[in-house]
Amino acid sequence: MGEQGELRLLRKALNRCLDAISTTTIRNGGRAGWLSWDLDADGEPLRMVGGRPGLYDGDAGMVWALAALARATDRKDLGELAAAASRNLGDASQPGLLSGQAGISLAQHAAGQTPRQLPGPSTVAGSDLTSGLAGLLLAQVRMGCCGPATLDAVERLTRMAMQTPWAFAGRNPRDRRAGHFAAWPMATAELHWPWPRREPHIPLCREGHRARGPSPALGIRLVRSRPGRLA
Repeated sequence: MGEQGELRLLRKALNRCLDAISTTTIRNGGRAGWLSWDLDADGEPLRMVGGRPGLYDGDAGMVWALAALARATDRKDLGELAAAASRNLGDASQPGLLSGQAGISLAQHAAGQTPRQLPGPSTVAGSDLTSGLAGLLLAQVRMGCCGPATLDAVERLTRMAMQTPWAFAGRNPRDRRAGHFAAWPMATAELHWPWPRREPHIPLCREGHRARGPSPALGIRLVRSRPGRLA
């Protein structure tokens, strides 16, 4: 199969996925939404629920993705669906990107709707993407809502990241249970940011939970403070 044939196959598969999303939408007049899993404390699915507003596991994530895909595929129906669902997004009790108000506002902005006001950086305690400062900063950048408070927040995130990393000497996951942390020079050890809602000796490095969360925001800080130094 040549390149053009592969592209046609890819587009066909993409449109089938998008059609599946569209046909499983729950609609009520001009409102739209989707079901998602409600999980127990161990992450096991309990039941399907509707009305989750978050970017991580709710309607805001669908809105944000559909808005981007509508532009990429020139499918007007996806843009209309994203706009309809964005009008149905509720408020979140947390300020963060993946699980809070920043993600909802970002999704509304992506769908061409007037977003709710972003939370202020002073309301955010953590540093990760899920509910912390890194997620709020990235939402501000994507929405064009940067200002003096944003620069202050970047400096604050830099300080937080430099104060909280742990060095992890072992590469075997079992070493973590042995408590082999902060016992090796930083230059030769793995580097992690512990998740603040867990015991401090558990290093997590996923996008939402610490290490890769602060990294993009710190990268923005580096580029702005050292122009021309990055290849």
